[in-house]
Amino acid sequence: VRVAASLPREAVGLYRIWGESGDGLVYVGQGLLGARLVAHDRKARVPGDPQGEAFATASRLECSWVVNAGWLPHQRLELENDLIAAHVLALGRVPAAQFLG
Repeated sequence: VRVAASLPREAVGLYRIWGESGDGLVYVGQGLLGARLVAHDRKARVPGDPQGEAFATASRLECSWVVNAGWLPHQRLELENDLIAAHVLALGRVPAAQFLG
């Protein structure tokens, strides 16, 4: 989440989160990057939250992102879905915290 503090407040784009262990992605997302990363970090601290537990049980989390204010919201969603589909094709499953809430 230290990274989220370094992003401009209005930075929008795509991001992916993975665990250091190499088990694939934990989550793929889009939107206001800093706010989304902070929200995921907070969820990892909520006992009983299924998505938070997926974040908390992963090995050390890392993330990467691309900032592009020119993408319209529906374009970001399409790109997010394409990245999730590529993960499914490569590993046979969605990222661990995807679609859990």
